[in-house]
Amino acid sequence: DEQGRVAAHTAFVQDAAARLKAQGVDVVIALVPAKARVCEAHLGRYRLHDVDRYGAVRGSLLAAGLRVPDLLTTLQSDGGCDRHFLRTDTHWTPDGAAAAAAALVDALRADGVLEGLPKTAFTTTREAPVERSGDLLRYLPLGPLQKLGPAPDQLSGSVTAMKESSGDLADALFGDAGGPPVTLVGTSYSLDPAWNFSGALKQALGADVLNLAREAGGPFAPMIAYLSGPEIAEAPPQLVIWEIPERYLGVTYDLSSPGAS
Repeated sequence: DEQGRVAAHTAFVQDAAARLKAQGVDVVIALVPAKARVCEAHLGRYRLHDVDRYGAVRGSLLAAGLRVPDLLTTLQSDGGCDRHFLRTDTHWTPDGAAAAAAALVDALRADGVLEGLPKTAFTTTREAPVERSGDLLRYLPLGPLQKLGPAPDQLSGSVTAMKESSGDLADALFGDAGGPPVTLVGTSYSLDPAWNFSGALKQALGADVLNLAREAGGPFAPMIAYLSGPEIAEAPPQLVIWEIPERYLGVTYDLSSPGAS
């Protein structure tokens, strides 16, 4: 019953966004298309099922009045699959994360959402490439013959840090805003420092970001925990960026508690 699960998750997103808006918090949905959708030209004799899940969900959320920038077009452009996704992993590269962050911020700026956002200057530096054996290699149980399988990716990560200017540091340490003006809720696409998505958002926004992403439980458990947790009650942000991978929309989750099945 994938169609039913997708519909339930879409309704949950609309309800959670409405709860945030009722507290005066702007929301943007970072709907991340599945790697197979971005990389469809590489599927060979295989193909995606006939239902355009990404387009259907994005259309439903847009019709409900939510901001959902078109990250599919972004990730298919300017180098596409080979630049924006790891070869041996389902996740995006730092370039893919940065492209998505820039697209989100461009859309927010065009809508005037970023007006009045407290500014903090950040700088991003690129690291030397390191080997990264992606999550897809777990599906190739070659044992002692693992070396005969696909080679690990060469991943050149990036690190984002606040610029060392007295004004920025004073605002960060002694500002009276109560906390970062932007909160990021999401999955391993947001949490893993290898992709530096939260850092790319800081750089593109020119503002600090509180990262409350979680590794497990899909994109819904972190939002349930956030809505019932102390952060939003004690220091509500001006903006919540909710990263939701398309590939989780058809999975069964418990939408009534922070735990997920």
